[in-house]
This record gives sequence, C-alpha cells and structure tokens, in this order.
Amino acid sequence: MDISTLIKLATKRINSLKTANPNIEADLLMSAVLAKPRSWLIAHNDYQLTKVEEKKFNNLVKKRLLNQPIAYLIGEQEFMGLKFKVNKNTLIPRPETELLVETALQNYAKNTLYLDVGTGSGAIIISLANKLKDKAKYLAFDISQKALVVAKKNSQLNQVDKLISFRSSDLLTLIIKQNTLLRGVEQLVICANLPYVPTAYLKKLTKPDNKSLAFEPALALAGGADGLDLYRRLAKEIKTVKNKNKLLKIVCLAEIQPNQANKIKNILGAKTLILKDYCHKDRLAVAEF
Repeated sequence: MDISTLIKLATKRINSLKTANPNIEADLLMSAVLAKPRSWLIAHNDYQLTKVEEKKFNNLVKKRLLNQPIAYLIGEQEFMGLKFKVNKNTLIPRPETELLVETALQNYAKNTLYLDVGTGSGAIIISLANKLKDKAKYLAFDISQKALVVAKKNSQLNQVDKLISFRSSDLLTLIIKQNTLLRGVEQLVICANLPYVPTAYLKKLTKPDNKSLAFEPALALAGGADGLDLYRRLAKEIKTVKNKNKLLKIVCLAEIQPNQANKIKNILGAKTLILKDYCHKDRLAVAEF
C-alpha cells in the first residue's frame, strides 16, 4: 500500500484511543519507519511501502493501540524546541515541565550552578545549557545509570555535552559528600522533577486515563503514599547543604501534582511560591533557602 492509504487507515484506528491528534501520531509512526520527515511523507504520499516497511508500520500501530506512548514507539520527544531520545529507562518529557525550565532561566544570576536532580533524559538541564551556554555551570544527578546513559547521549545530540557534568547520585548525596562541587558558586538552583505520583494512583494503571504510565519506569514515578516522599528527603538535604554553605543562596524548583500544593508548602516552607502551568493548574513550587 502507499503512504496515504496506510496513514488514513492508521488514523482511523488510533482515533479509537481518543487522542488529540491521531493523524499526527500516524504520521510520526510512518516517519519513524521510513526515517523521513513528515514533510517528505506529504510530498511522496504515493510511495509504495515494501512488505517489510508495511509490517513495521502496522506493528507500531498495534503497539500504540495498546496505549504504548508514541514517544517510546518513535524513540524521541520534543521539549523546549529540542529533540530528546527516550526509552523505557527514562520518563517522557512533558509540556508542563517547560514551566520549570522557564522559571529556572528567570532565576539566573552571576556564578549560578544549575543542579538537575533526577535528570532522566536530561531534558531540563540540557534545555538550560542550550539557552544560557557558558554563562552558568551545570550539574545533573540520577540514581539510574541507564538514565544517565540516555541523558549523556542527548547532551551530545544537542551539542551541550561539554557544558554539563552528569553524575550518579541519590538526590544530593554527592554534593553533600563533595562540597568542592560548590566552589565559586554563589547561587545554587535546584531543578527537581522528582517522582511525585502517589502509590494508590500507580495501582490503577490499567484504567484508560492513565494506562500509558504503565510503560514508563516506576523509579521515575513512584513518590510514596502521598507522592512527596522524595521531596521530604530533598528538603532535609538542602538544609544540610545550606548549613555547610551559609552564604550560598539556594533556590529549589519542584514540580508537583496540582493537589499537592499545600503539602509541598509544609515541606519546603510557608513562603513557598506556587506557580500555575499553562492549563491554570498548580504545578511548580519555588522555595528559597
């Protein structure tokens, strides 16, 4: 069959998932199979796929119908205008997290170190380095070695690998042990998009509205009973860093679920500012130490 026919059939099938843009998803799957941009598909919509190509395309459509995220099927996701490779070892970068990056950029000051805790695909720290270049320092931590491999590849893909140091660390453990990492730093901006999904919610992954989360790494999602266990640990470790560096200004940017605003204030401090995302939902906590 030709491109046009296969995409029309796939669009109709994907539409059963009630996704926003089934036609775009079909295009993306076809682009992945043929290794061609969407513009090429439009210009060559009469191209006849080989049997192997057609089989690959139909297999991807079948996987999508099982709620597998489109980003995992094509192996990449766009974020802040950049492309990031993703796989089962990393959380898929989401549009709402762009608020965290934009707020971090607004907090830029001389001698700032940006620390991305739980970097995953590296989307946050890479986006910051792409915008500010060598005006700041960049450090990224993750407990998952497999995630760090993906993040490093993405830094190379986006040509900022020489700016960012990727290190293995459980939250702030490394920076507490190696205080020299803060040498010459006057402001530490901690970017934390940590796992914040409550345990009870994760147990409902078979439901249609959140089934796609079942394909993402549990390590990047599970946040304990109320979803904030790691943020409690982070707050304690920030205070430890502050006690060792009295003159250091620390700004913590923490992404949350909309219903966690009051609890995150109790964790990070009463003066914590809560920012709304582009859907007007509480999404980002900003706290100074």
